[in-house]
Amino acid sequence: MKNTIRRFDPAPDTGMVLIPALIMVVILGLASSAFMMMSISSSQETHTATDMRRALYVAEAGMADALVQLAPTLATDVPGNLGTENAPVASPGGSYWVTGTKDVAGMLTLVATGRRGNQKVTVTGNFEEPLSLRDFAVYAGNHSGDAGYDFHMGGTGSSADTIQGKIFIGGDVDLTEDSEVVGDATATGEITGNPITGNEFEHAPAVHGPDLAAMNYASTADFHIDATTTFDGSGRLPSTDPRHIFVKNFRTDLATSAGFAFDNTNYFLGDPYEGSSLSRISVPAAGNRKVYYVEGNLWIEPDGTTSSIINSPPEGTVITIVVKGNIYFADNFVYDPNKDGVLFVAMSDGESYTDLDGDNQYDVGEPILHDDGDGIYQGKAEGSGNIFFGDPNGGPIGDIQGFLYAENHFEDHVRNSGAGDPLAFSVDGFLSAGEQVRVNRDWSGGHEPMEVTYDSRIEDGVLGLPGFPGSTSSRSDWTLRCWRVSATQ
Repeated sequence: MKNTIRRFDPAPDTGMVLIPALIMVVILGLASSAFMMMSISSSQETHTATDMRRALYVAEAGMADALVQLAPTLATDVPGNLGTENAPVASPGGSYWVTGTKDVAGMLTLVATGRRGNQKVTVTGNFEEPLSLRDFAVYAGNHSGDAGYDFHMGGTGSSADTIQGKIFIGGDVDLTEDSEVVGDATATGEITGNPITGNEFEHAPAVHGPDLAAMNYASTADFHIDATTTFDGSGRLPSTDPRHIFVKNFRTDLATSAGFAFDNTNYFLGDPYEGSSLSRISVPAAGNRKVYYVEGNLWIEPDGTTSSIINSPPEGTVITIVVKGNIYFADNFVYDPNKDGVLFVAMSDGESYTDLDGDNQYDVGEPILHDDGDGIYQGKAEGSGNIFFGDPNGGPIGDIQGFLYAENHFEDHVRNSGAGDPLAFSVDGFLSAGEQVRVNRDWSGGHEPMEVTYDSRIEDGVLGLPGFPGSTSSRSDWTLRCWRVSATQ
């Protein structure tokens, strides 16, 4: 039997069907790969954009923190930083570091870099420094909000009151007769009377005074003078002690004619090793550019009419004296205004009061400052945190060179101790108070002049006073002048 094997021959076009199918598979594969790559790229771009946006937010947060933490610590033309690239500050969403500088005009420049993952964004901001007592020839904050506070100036001809420099008054300003302010005048109330030689700003917001509590002078001061200080029987310290420029109870006959007694210990500024009259003050090198903290009252009351800074080095005698009590200028106080500078700060020691009748003691009904809430005065008999010109019985002074800040009041007691009539005085520096600058220059015979001339060396960055008190200003008080994204990566 013969078997026949039949060979199967496909149709001539069968293979042609597979070729398009393979091509479609390849195309689909390529499209799929391309889509996946596009998806991955899009995801990466979205992630990068998110990180950059978050880095921007972190940089802005760092700039806001630097306004509070870094800006108050900056000296003129001396850069500072909050964090570094190698040691950044952790922040929700990333980390940041900020560098800052402040120029002599008070313009603050902050450069903040925020980092999130591998992304960095740098922003630059320029801010105008908030106004503070350092900007004014006369500053009266009226922190207790006395609605009736009026800063009055008057006088005619050579007896007219004159202020050379800007003023801020937390109340009304009244310029009568020939009195003048040569500079800008800012008041929370109204400005009436003579035109200002400068700009007038009425119904202005408050300018915050210094936060003395935050300065913590009791811990940060270089030298302390208090009940634990070991004065000898004559009230002196050894000449080798930089604090020897303070003498305890140099005089004990002050204000006794009216039966007035002090609760605080009285210390006197003067160098007993430069003469027994305390009319000369020689600050040793070890005590220069330092902060002195005095718990008690401080007097400038030598045997004579003038206290002078002497033996000043070429770079000047520059010190700050913080007094937890009152400061009494009972005589002239002078130094070389080209190189020397002294900042006097009077701090409140608990409750004090507004001495409405000028008798140097609290009377029922007088406003209590820093009241603990019970309405009963429990402070020092003489009060605290005040600066007085003239002793409590009155007395002439004349000329004062210095930068003066009273946490409570400045009180004018510059009187002829016999007749009780006002006498002229002048200040070269600034005159400031957290509450009121209380002056009364009028008398039956006319008006005795007050002259205040602003010393701009602090504002210009020429004079750096140690321990200069910072403001209570918050970040919202800074004025933003320019902001930009300066770099991204």
